Amino acid sequence: MVDKRHINKLNSRLKDAQALELRKAGASFDQIAQHLGYAQRSGAHHAVQRALRESLEKRNQDADEVRELELSRLDDMFLGLWKDAKAGKWLAVDRALRIMERRAAYLGLDAPKKQEISGSEGGPIQIEQTVDVNVSLEERRTRVLELIREHAKDSASGTLALGKPDLDSSEGSPGERLADAG
Repeated sequence: MVDKRHINKLNSRLKDAQALELRKAGASFDQIAQHLGYAQRSGAHHAVQRALRESLEKRNQDADEVRELELSRLDDMFLGLWKDAKAGKWLAVDRALRIMERRAAYLGLDAPKKQEISGSEGGPIQIEQTVDVNVSLEERRTRVLELIREHAKDSASGTLALGKPDLDSSEGSPGERLADAG
């Protein structure tokens, strides 16, 4: 005999998945609610959220399984090298260390790496901006980020070299010119 709760749960999950697909296709929550028979748009919203959570949980489970498989492979390789590495054979030692590094990376055992962003010639990034009360905080942040991206010269080395704005220009204050550049 089939458990009715199990069938209801499956139907609910299928409906959630349909809601997510409709949302990904660009449907509004009102349209999803109407199409799938929810009384209100909030029902469609909750369905999409449940489907997203389930998708994320599934992806995390899949990643955990792959991680375990990769760790098992590394363990097998390490075991094959261990005798020679322990005997001091340099190539086996080198390969064993590389396997250990890879294993530590998978498990997140290494300390975070410090990264630093600096301005021109290694100095501080200098940003001057006047506050326009008619511009939202989000727009100001966007302008600053655009300025940084525009003036980046050396992203390959991990440093951010910024050009200096023309502070000697006769048109407007330096802050206005900097804001206008964004």
